[in-house]
Amino acid sequence: MWPSKYSFNWNAMDVGPKRDLLGDLANAIRSRTNIAFGLYHAMSEWFHPLYLEDKQNDFKTRLFPDVVNDRWGSGIPCNHGGYYTCSDRYHPGHLVTHKWENCFTIDKNSWGFIRTSGINDYLTIQEILSEIITTVSTGGNVLINVGPTSYGKLVPIFEERLRQMGSWLKVNGEAIYNSIPWKYQNDTTNPYVWYTSSKDKQNVYASLLDWPNNTTEIVLSAPVSSSSTIVTLLGSDIGPLKWRPASATSGIVIDVSNIKIYSLASD
Repeated sequence: MWPSKYSFNWNAMDVGPKRDLLGDLANAIRSRTNIAFGLYHAMSEWFHPLYLEDKQNDFKTRLFPDVVNDRWGSGIPCNHGGYYTCSDRYHPGHLVTHKWENCFTIDKNSWGFIRTSGINDYLTIQEILSEIITTVSTGGNVLINVGPTSYGKLVPIFEERLRQMGSWLKVNGEAIYNSIPWKYQNDTTNPYVWYTSSKDKQNVYASLLDWPNNTTEIVLSAPVSSSSTIVTLLGSDIGPLKWRPASATSGIVIDVSNIKIYSLASD
């Protein structure tokens, strides 16, 4: 996929398209977007000459990338590594203090493109957002895969899901990017609410997986309020929401009577 003096006659510059395909992709992403570009090296890369040279130098050199997960030996997954992946679609559902990653695919059955996949073979945007919210709430990172066709294109269903994620994150990204897990991950009584916190711990974000029907109130049992507590809705311009304590010790009841689900911001 890129020129290499270590794999002469077995790279995209010497054979096939005679282009630096990886370089073209990197340049396109870096020049047209603000997406961080990264690469994944498989286990066989540990025999790469650059890695072996680093190893010979007791890793005092940094010729080869060294962000290492836990997929490099027997007994290693979920026990050793810069971050845990454990298995595809790993999601413990509770706080893990060691950094971990949830690697999943939008196609439920494959990391690649399957021409015969039907609409039910793909995750819905609700399912994807649920994975993102609950993973970040419990201290994890999310890696989401889409499989291109043999022509390097993404089929419309993948593009739609990515654009839907982008629209949601444009409004609610404050609760995801640069956030940290709060002292509670899932609400103590509302299973559809998951929490994160700003790094300065001045803000707590409550993400609802499902907007309640036939009610004008949302109950959060975990937060402890004070006279200075302010409740707002990301993406809304209606200002602070009315609220009242749920009990003498904890919890708040938020008045959402002025908010209609069809009026919620999406991008």
